[in-house]
Amino acid sequence: MLFRTRSGPSSSPGARGTRWRTLPVALAMSSLLFASAFAQVGATRPAASKVTADVGDVAEMSRAEAAAIERAVGRWEDGAERQKLREAGTALAKNVSAAQASLAAASETMEALIQSVDQSGVAPKLARIEDAVKEAGDRIRARWQQQQAALDRERVQREREAAERARSRP
Repeated sequence: MLFRTRSGPSSSPGARGTRWRTLPVALAMSSLLFASAFAQVGATRPAASKVTADVGDVAEMSRAEAAAIERAVGRWEDGAERQKLREAGTALAKNVSAAQASLAAASETMEALIQSVDQSGVAPKLARIEDAVKEAGDRIRARWQQQQAALDRERVQREREAAERARSRP
């Protein structure tokens, strides 16, 4: 079993980030520290017997933790959370299959629509209509440009006539 620990901001640059360590080693170390602190407070045994007792305590704690984990897993296997998880998984599978069926139906509909448009001859008709619209637009633009040119010529002619009248007056 593994767990993640994060180093603090004061750690060295090489030790920053996320590190992986094994759970039994960490538990053994914490158990040893706890057992040694407990032994220092109220024990009168020699140092060698303390170490032996600490190792025995660590093994006993490890067995007790393994048993507790077994019980928790056993309760989870038969518990309400597991049942809810199973039901959610079943509902998800149903929703995915329904979505796949809907996508398949939509795909078939699009293929049928494409075939019907191809068979109806609408595309060539639309192309002819678009060409006619473009030609009509070109004719309208050409006529407008001709009218603008005629208006410009008339304006220039009027300006010339007005300039001649102004020069011929004494």
